[in-house]
Amino acid sequence: MFAIVQWLRAVPIRWRILSIAALNSAVVVVLAVLIWNGAKVLGSAWDDVRQVRESDKILALLESETSRLQNLIHRYINQPSPELFAEILLLREAVLGTLTTRAANRPDAVGVGRAARTRHRPLPQRLRRIARGAGHHHQDL
Repeated sequence: MFAIVQWLRAVPIRWRILSIAALNSAVVVVLAVLIWNGAKVLGSAWDDVRQVRESDKILALLESETSRLQNLIHRYINQPSPELFAEILLLREAVLGTLTTRAANRPDAVGVGRAARTRHRPLPQRLRRIARGAGHHHQDL
């Protein structure tokens, strides 16, 4: 320890001040890099939070639309009517539109967009067949 103190005293004061300033500058650069890195991580985390909120909104909208669609289909099975059938088709298109426009633009929902674009068309025929079968079933009772 004494040897280090003697060595430091042997160095001229100018060099000691300059070395302290260089050390302080190095600490400032390290702290700036750490702050910059932390800011990038925090920004990325906030972007993730925004994405999750947007996904949550899309899922809530899809849940309400699909729930309403399911209720309409059940009503149509029990009491078929052209107005109800038209409402089912409109709501089905709204659900598919939501999937196509909102979910398909999200990088984390690649399969959703592909599924929404396929738009299976047999739904109306299946609904009509189910309604006819339900009507016959009620007539048999």
